[in-house]
Amino acid sequence: MAPWLIDAPRDLIRDTVTYLIDVPPLPYGNSSYLWFLLHRHVTLPTWVTTGALLLALGGAAWVARQRHTGLPRILYAAAAVLLVANLVNKRAFFNQYWMVAALVVIALAATPERGPEPDTERDWESAVPGAV
Repeated sequence: MAPWLIDAPRDLIRDTVTYLIDVPPLPYGNSSYLWFLLHRHVTLPTWVTTGALLLALGGAAWVARQRHTGLPRILYAAAAVLLVANLVNKRAFFNQYWMVAALVVIALAATPERGPEPDTERDWESAVPGAV
């Protein structure tokens, strides 16, 4: 991206921001943006869709900054950001939701198994000598 930014910053802004705002929505996509447009005849303003995405990104950044954030939590946060991006996208396709599902499945697979729950009665007896 750096060569693009250095060589043609105006093209970078046009291709990554302006074009996506001006492009017409897909009539057969499946997102909340298109639902509002096709079923309620309301075009969501850019600040609503951008705000939703920025809130999701902020939440993911907050999760990533936590002290004991493991890989599964990072993957869940990435899935949440991708889900929100798909829901507010006016050109979302059905297959984009599979990427969200794949991140959730990978996060589930990366979650460490928990051992058996400790026997609280036995732990209490060992912690307090003579307590029975």
